[in-house]
Amino acid sequence: MENLYLVCFLDILGYSELVEQKYTSENEIQKIEKKFKDVLKIIDGIVKREPDNLFIKANQIIQKEMKIRIMSDSVLITINLSNPQFTEDIMKEYSVEEGESGEKIEIVFILKTLWTISWIILIISAEIRYFFRGGITIGQYYEAKLREENNDSIFIFSKAFLDAVKLEKSAEFPRIIIGENLYDYVLKFNNEKPPDSLSEYFYIDGDDKRCLNPYVSLFDSGSRERNERITKKILGKIKDAIELQYKNNKDENITKKYKYIIDKYNFQVETKFNLPEFKISI
Repeated sequence: MENLYLVCFLDILGYSELVEQKYTSENEIQKIEKKFKDVLKIIDGIVKREPDNLFIKANQIIQKEMKIRIMSDSVLITINLSNPQFTEDIMKEYSVEEGESGEKIEIVFILKTLWTISWIILIISAEIRYFFRGGITIGQYYEAKLREENNDSIFIFSKAFLDAVKLEKSAEFPRIIIGENLYDYVLKFNNEKPPDSLSEYFYIDGDDKRCLNPYVSLFDSGSRERNERITKKILGKIKDAIELQYKNNKDENITKKYKYIIDKYNFQVETKFNLPEFKISI
């Protein structure tokens, strides 16, 4: 398939109310802008960091290729899958030739992309204290500049974008739904079986929807020492953000969504990270 892209569309929950409150204050708008810039600086810091292992190197390559657009209460993330490329050393570590064991390079590329998206989601939630509903899928995506002298004038024509928006609308709760075609794409490169590592990235919700685990990026941050330090720092900020939003929202529909977030968060801190001191009690 030509122009095969992974497309992630996210809606920032409660952000429209923030816009309604702050849109008349240029100073407040610039403060919010700075928060997003600071988040992207954290991501850029990984790209510029001297890679000390193949994990970091693989993620640096993906982050250089990934496009992120923040439009009011929406975030659009895209990356071209038509020709996934890694350097030779990463290929040796992860890819397989006939008769060897390991994961296909296409699977590694997808999983590292999902890792990066989960990292972006967690960092934004931790820093701006808002959470997401969204959809991730793959498919046709076309983008072009409308004016050569102006990079901001862009034409987008994409079935995958429309599909990701539909997934976001169907999510209802703060979760990121995985399109079936993305799941099938991964299976295609693994003899129609889910790779062992896939269980860390996806979870099946109560209504049988397959969702991205936003905490997967904390399972491995490049080294054990770095992982423990970053995990506690991010989980602490996420905990504070959830408690703040839950406390400040009295609307039953909104509190129901934050109870969903709390259930998923508590499962991770107790079961995956064994950090009961970070558990949220309501």
